[in-house]
Amino acid sequence: MPRAKRFLTVAAFLAFPLLCHFAVTRGDAPAAALGIALPLAVNLALCALFGRTLAAGREPMIARFARLERDGELPSDLARYARALTIAWTGFFAAMAAVSLGLALWGSVLAWSLFTNVINYALVALFFVGEYVYRRVRFRHYRHLSPIEVVRRLHTYRPL
Repeated sequence: MPRAKRFLTVAAFLAFPLLCHFAVTRGDAPAAALGIALPLAVNLALCALFGRTLAAGREPMIARFARLERDGELPSDLARYARALTIAWTGFFAAMAAVSLGLALWGSVLAWSLFTNVINYALVALFFVGEYVYRRVRFRHYRHLSPIEVVRRLHTYRPL
């Protein structure tokens, strides 16, 4: 992907929640309805995506990424950790959807929008960074790629 196109894609991805929050807080009812449906759909889809890889006979989603980072090798302690982390991400996305729905039904539009369009993304980033730091400390005896290097390798990822 050319650099300019990549930059615009990332900028749009980052701007979308803030634009949704702005539209919702301005009293745009269609934007609010679309915003409620879209963040619920995103969190539930991610929950399902991670969760379905936990079924018997399937490799957990995080284990797939760990194999990608390690050129196919995954020691047993990292495999167990990857399974537990996949469970944690599944629960995280389910919780984010539940909080968003609860705020949409019983909270103010401002509280719902702030949580869904700002706090939710900040919590995802915090979980991601916190897990990375924990993993670097807990499994310091293994080589770890930077998150940027893992993203660079994603083009080689093939779903199972």
